[in-house]
Amino acid sequence: MNAIMVVKEEMEFLRKMKVELEATFKTITARIQLLEAKIEPDVDEDYDKDTGIKEEVAATDIETQDRERAEAYKAEMNTITTGELKVKAAEAVHAGCSDAIKARLTELGVKKISELPEHEFTDFHAFLERLIKESRDA
Repeated sequence: MNAIMVVKEEMEFLRKMKVELEATFKTITARIQLLEAKIEPDVDEDYDKDTGIKEEVAATDIETQDRERAEAYKAEMNTITTGELKVKAAEAVHAGCSDAIKARLTELGVKKISELPEHEFTDFHAFLERLIKESRDA
């Protein structure tokens, strides 16, 4: 047998195998779909019964997670250092607002900026900016 005949026979064999495999694949797919159709309602019912999770609860959990991520991102983006507060306070003092700064620190229960808790940094920074703006506008 020459090489061309061998290749042709091999090609014919592979084509037949392909047809058989496609038919087998279709049969398997159909059986899977039948089985899925039988179990899906049972699985959904069992899931609701066993876990007690409803779509509303899951949606609320997702909203809560999204809100927490947004707040964490916002906090990360708005991180102000003690050094930045001191620089802004120096601007405010230069603008003649030292009494207001001392009063605000006393309200917060501290004597100096370095004693401020971190969760107060953003608000205190905004307070200092307002003081500077008000003194310029006056």
